[in-house]
Amino acid sequence: MSSVSLFILFTLLLGPSTLPGQTVSLRGQVTDESGAVIPAAKVTLNGPSGLTKAATTDHAGRYVFTDLLPGEYIVQASAPKLMLREPARITLTSSDQVLNLQLKVVLEEKVTVEESATRVNTESSRNASAVVLRGDNLKALADNPEDLKADLQALAGPSAGPGGGSIFIDGFSGGQLPSQDSIREIRINSNPFSPEYDRLGYGRIEILTKPGTDKFHGSAYYNFADSFWNSRNPYSQQKAPFLLNEYGGSLSGPINGRSFFFLDVRWDAVDNGSVINAITLDPLTLEIINPFTDTPRTPQRRVGVNPRIDYQLNDKNTLIFRYGFTPSDIRDAGLGSFNLVSRGYHTEGTNQWVQITETVVLGKSAVNETRFQYFHSSGETIANTLSPALQVLGSFNGGGAQVGHSFDARDSYEFQNYTSIVRGVHVWKFGIRVRMERDDNTSPSNFGGTYTFGGGTAPVLRAGFGMFYDRFGLSSTLNALRYNGIVQQQYVVTNPDFFPTIPPPALLAGFQAPQIIQQVSSSLRAPYVMQSAVSIERQLPFNTTVALTYANSHRLHMLRSENINAPLPGTYDPNVPGSGVFPLGKPGAVFLMESSGLYNQHQVITNVNARISRMVSLSGSYVSIAR
Repeated sequence: MSSVSLFILFTLLLGPSTLPGQTVSLRGQVTDESGAVIPAAKVTLNGPSGLTKAATTDHAGRYVFTDLLPGEYIVQASAPKLMLREPARITLTSSDQVLNLQLKVVLEEKVTVEESATRVNTESSRNASAVVLRGDNLKALADNPEDLKADLQALAGPSAGPGGGSIFIDGFSGGQLPSQDSIREIRINSNPFSPEYDRLGYGRIEILTKPGTDKFHGSAYYNFADSFWNSRNPYSQQKAPFLLNEYGGSLSGPINGRSFFFLDVRWDAVDNGSVINAITLDPLTLEIINPFTDTPRTPQRRVGVNPRIDYQLNDKNTLIFRYGFTPSDIRDAGLGSFNLVSRGYHTEGTNQWVQITETVVLGKSAVNETRFQYFHSSGETIANTLSPALQVLGSFNGGGAQVGHSFDARDSYEFQNYTSIVRGVHVWKFGIRVRMERDDNTSPSNFGGTYTFGGGTAPVLRAGFGMFYDRFGLSSTLNALRYNGIVQQQYVVTNPDFFPTIPPPALLAGFQAPQIIQQVSSSLRAPYVMQSAVSIERQLPFNTTVALTYANSHRLHMLRSENINAPLPGTYDPNVPGSGVFPLGKPGAVFLMESSGLYNQHQVITNVNARISRMVSLSGSYVSIAR
């Protein structure tokens, strides 16, 4: 959090005439807004006849001026990034008078945090379903980012309409969830009717990271756990292995007088055991031998490095730069249940992102904020063995995992610009958000083939309405390019006699299955949803609030895939091979992605929040859905 020092010129006031030989004294204590004393604060005094004195507070924040003439005085005090809101005026008439001074923090960018909504309030950000977590409340959440995400989604409860909830980090969507140590505050369901959002804000999670500090601070942690306290899975003959080692820490401090940094680093090593519970067969008679159990280990390694820099460009302009680097490595994934060890695969991935935010104070009643994010994710998946998959229904899954050597690289860009203007009791906010994605994907799924064998075993009322547009997913474009009838071919062989050797495609020409073709309609329109919600909130005893919300979602131009080459009615007989008249002249499904779908949903959502004590908070939700 950045701040600047301000200096105020004192106005000299002429006091009343003094009596010869009469002197007085002035003493007091200097504290900040929290009541903490401020040592080494500078206190200045201006009085009659041009008198000027200065003093410095001691270790207890105390100051004293002696041998003063009676009269009117102006007192000012300051400390680094602290000062009086306005000079203090006092008339000295007795021999010893006391004047305590409280300094305020000087900030150009002011962040206001509020307690969790435990009382019904008409403010938009204080709706009864809202939850604000910070300080000790954050410590009750999971340390691991994946577990933390599950905790937050449970707290957020159900979202209104299709698509589910969403997570934003420092105002950006689609980023990697930070570690708990770098989080300053989490806001859930804050102002769900804000027109800034691209959908109704129920189920919305906003995470704000910690800024740098003007003094050096650091912390470190280490978490350890193993299988000692775990119970044995009843389907396994032995306890599954488990070993967890998590290291991490943070460091923050000043770079110079105008810039500050915060650095968060973590390293996770988790060896998680999977339980395989299958039935093996005799390779000659294919008869069931015995139930087979195993507890293989899946090593997982993750690293996270997240620096942030806050820079005060000038009195009205603040710049924030944040970078993230999170590589991961997981071996022998995909095991457990019927999947044997040979079905494992190795995944590696790296996420990197750059976030830049500039905040400008425009006069006394307007703020402009510009944000830019670049997010890059890359990953590859390699099967432990490239042999064909072998599935014996109800018994076991062997052979290789049919992921081949998959690769995906995605670049996402996001630009935002918002302006907030305060006019009386109203706040106007307007702006733009532009997002772009680029994807390079290779997915040789099932290229090795799969062999399947049978067998085996005071009320507040809120209301809002909005229209929200969706983008056409990048995956749909990717599928249209991949499944165009040329790029990939599919072959189905009944009772093959060449297991496990797969012949070349030239010898499989007679077994070519009808190709599933996916296309995108030339008249495709962006789908949008019209959402409305009405919420009634009521204060209950024991710092408890309840909110009952009715939400309606009416979605038009929904994306739907339709087979435009289905046989004409009355021309197809399943008992006659080759029968049927196909609109496109030859058999084979051709799925056309169109924007012709319609969606209607009615929801009744109940949220309950209770702050039992300073240490205990409870929240719950229930949703009823009708479509």
